Amino acid sequence: MASSRAGGKNVSRRFFWMAVGIVAAIGLYTAGWHYAAGRLLDRANATLAALGRDGNRAVCETPAVHGYPFRIGLYCDATYVERAALGAAASTGAFRSAAQIYDPRHVVAEADAPARVTLPGMVPLDVDWAALRASARLARPLPELVSIEARKVEAVADMPGPDGPTAFTADRLELHLRPNGGNLDAAARFEALEPGRFLLGEGTVPPLSGLVDVTVADGIERLRARRGELRGLSLTVRQAEVRTASGAGLTAAGTISVGQDGLVDARLTLGALKAQELAPVLAAAFPAEADRIRAAFAGLATLGDAPSLPLTVTKGQVYLGFIPLGALPPL
Repeated sequence: MASSRAGGKNVSRRFFWMAVGIVAAIGLYTAGWHYAAGRLLDRANATLAALGRDGNRAVCETPAVHGYPFRIGLYCDATYVERAALGAAASTGAFRSAAQIYDPRHVVAEADAPARVTLPGMVPLDVDWAALRASARLARPLPELVSIEARKVEAVADMPGPDGPTAFTADRLELHLRPNGGNLDAAARFEALEPGRFLLGEGTVPPLSGLVDVTVADGIERLRARRGELRGLSLTVRQAEVRTASGAGLTAAGTISVGQDGLVDARLTLGALKAQELAPVLAAAFPAEADRIRAAFAGLATLGDAPSLPLTVTKGQVYLGFIPLGALPPL
């Protein structure tokens, strides 16, 4: 009997100390999570302050950290970013980010519509979407990869009248960025993209899908310096493609650069897919140039169903093969 009582006391004691250990571990974990949350909030505020210098603005309304117990992330009731020197600004609704405690380098985020976007030389755009999500694989000194995806997007120009003209709609938009040495790789995809009256005027186009895959020379330094101007830009177009649902489309590959004087130099190879089907599409998109487009594609038809031609731009002077097409103004 004494042995049984002693055994029972030992079991009870072990359970007691195990419970104490669990409570202590939860307490330490909770304290560690709140410490990390405080550090994250301090870092976010410091970053916003740094971005808000030199006449710029970066706002996260009512910043807070949520996600306990297994996640941690910054939440904002709304966001606003403005680059005064460029005349560019953007705002969104609520913003939420999160990282799993066991994988803090992988951060996901989402933002609520609507957004308002102002770009140099353009009227503001009001943008709506069904979902806008982003993800990043953090590393030093820069993230290894940043991806943004939006679904069911509609952009409308803020112009006088009861309803502003539509700039574009799209079923899906994607943007992917990654460092490549000192350069920056960028790829964009789109599905069922339809430019609206704001961009095309009286023209119309069917839903378009495609991709753009480029490398921006010295793109990392341009990001660090927050250089948004086009002058000095140099990029390699590995692949650019725009297609209709029937498979008719245009392709391009080559190099493009913009000098400090704003003049463009480019060496591109342009290709047409299902050229005979593409001519009426382009004629409908640019009705004022419809006759020229039909005449040009009538000539291309002699080169087959998938012809290709060199497009050269030298100090803003544009040539398709040996045919001069005009001049591009300085950017």
